[in-house]
Amino acid sequence: MGRSSNSDAIRAYKKLVPNGHWDLVGKLGILGSILVFAIYSIVGGWVLAYIIKVTTGSVSHIDQAQLSLQFSLTSANTATAIAGTGIFILLTILIVSLGVRVGLERTSKFMVPALFILLVILTIRGLTLPNAVTGLQLFLKPDFSAINSKSLLLILGQSFFSLSVGISLMVTYGSYLNKSINIPKTSAFITLLNFFISILVAIAIFPVLYSFGVKPNDGPAILFVVLPSIFNQLPFGSVFFHRLLAYVSNCDSFFKFLIA
Repeated sequence: MGRSSNSDAIRAYKKLVPNGHWDLVGKLGILGSILVFAIYSIVGGWVLAYIIKVTTGSVSHIDQAQLSLQFSLTSANTATAIAGTGIFILLTILIVSLGVRVGLERTSKFMVPALFILLVILTIRGLTLPNAVTGLQLFLKPDFSAINSKSLLLILGQSFFSLSVGISLMVTYGSYLNKSINIPKTSAFITLLNFFISILVAIAIFPVLYSFGVKPNDGPAILFVVLPSIFNQLPFGSVFFHRLLAYVSNCDSFFKFLIA
């Protein structure tokens, strides 16, 4: 729809169905994206704060209890939240102002492979930690009794979220798509790649969670408490964690279409 209309999420529906009210779908998608972007901007602000902490060495070579305290203090600090969120949004505007191809595409071409390399490093290190096998078994061994309507809804929501389906993003990005690109083939490739990365992330994270005694539902603590704990055990770990945070702060581009 985006490529055919060569328009954003709202105007695309109006061009394709001028006499209908399908543009409401695009408006709802953008509203949903604004709400999600608001949440990600706060997390992005925390990430920027942690980049400073890693640079100054305040989260290097400290134990998990101290890391947990650092995160609690950071997330509860109103000034840090406001300043970090504001700077994150300004950086987002700066990147998008360069254009989708110059800004988003060029940064993603560098940062996404770099994130993948760091993910591989995390996976290798995580599998060598104590109790890693227990965490891996929990992830790989299916528990069919846990499958119910609630879990299926969560799975469906995660699938829509990870593939950016239902928030009008693909319509907007599709307007920049070259006419020669085969959309079904590209979509299938992206879906398979997304599945592969998801499995790799789980293999990297679950052994680490059980090694450090963190519950899988602890949310942001995984990024701000568990991962620093791993990097603190690696040579040049603070450098790796600094790079990871820098890449994460700039790789949430599937929400930046709100400005594009």
